[in-house]
Amino acid sequence: MTMTEHHQLPEFVPLVLTIARESRRMSQSALAKAAGLSQGALSQIEAGRFVPTDEVVQRLATELRYPPSLFGVSLRFQQLPLTFFRKKARVGVRDVNAIRARINLYRLRLEIMLRAVELPDVRVSLTDMQKQKLTPEEAAQRLRRYWNVPPGPIQNVTALVEEHGILVVPVDFGTAAVDGLSIYEPNDNMPPMIFINPDLPPDRWRMTVVHELGHIVCHHHLLIPPDGKDMETEAFQFAQEFLMPTREISGQLTRVSMREIAALKLYWRVSMRALVKRARALGRISDRQERWLFIQLARDGQSEIVGIAAEHAKVVRGMVDRHADLGFSHQDLSRTLHQEIDEFRSDFGVGVKHLRLA
Repeated sequence: MTMTEHHQLPEFVPLVLTIARESRRMSQSALAKAAGLSQGALSQIEAGRFVPTDEVVQRLATELRYPPSLFGVSLRFQQLPLTFFRKKARVGVRDVNAIRARINLYRLRLEIMLRAVELPDVRVSLTDMQKQKLTPEEAAQRLRRYWNVPPGPIQNVTALVEEHGILVVPVDFGTAAVDGLSIYEPNDNMPPMIFINPDLPPDRWRMTVVHELGHIVCHHHLLIPPDGKDMETEAFQFAQEFLMPTREISGQLTRVSMREIAALKLYWRVSMRALVKRARALGRISDRQERWLFIQLARDGQSEIVGIAAEHAKVVRGMVDRHADLGFSHQDLSRTLHQEIDEFRSDFGVGVKHLRLA
């Protein structure tokens, strides 16, 4: 293999190679073997000590199933947020690295598409709960007022979030242990982003969207976020109040039975388990009643015996359709986003249905 030492070509970015490799859950040794390199040589390339020849870049790109153009892209690396730490305990190191890599690649593609697309202005009331002496529930109440949310259930929480400048992005995390995560830096040029597992049932999807909204409102903008063990609890409390305001649901939890919970699920569009937890948090049922109801929900496959309609993220799909209006074919847009065509269609499959075939 021919390599140039210490004279890195501007078109090759070592970090992107690492991101690409981790996105495929490949170790250095596995990629090196597949590409006909020694692990030491690949390690030197990823460390930026050597620049590979075009032929080596092509072999690496082929094994990783990315176009060679990806390795010349300037990428601003994004760590997973501190709010991901609690989830991290349930996910292996290779999966965590793969999730981080996929989020970085999605962020890159969204940034590229945003050059030609205008989104609604971001309207999020950021909250420092400790300084402002607010509870998560009060932060949720304040955001409902700021967004002029009418009393009662929110019929489409995904649309509501997207209307206020937050991107909801379905992502295959490669593991069922992660429902979603969010990223937001108020001084960044990118809007808040909620990445969500597209296979979630509708009630869990809604709860995950608002849980991550809670993180955006209460945590991501803080220089030193609160203790990690509290952030998940705070986001859940925020989500419960945002979706089921105390003032409105409290009077509906006077007789908590399986039949009543099923009816309330259809009205509030949250899971039956979430309603049981809400009833316990508001003191409407005892610990013993909560345990009994959970046993009933788990018995004989009864869990979530009634369903609600699914919600869909539309803004990212609309961004892809906007490029279709500008004359981009499947091939054009996949090249612009530095993706192979099949993966592009998989990642944005619903949104590209109107694009003409190249």
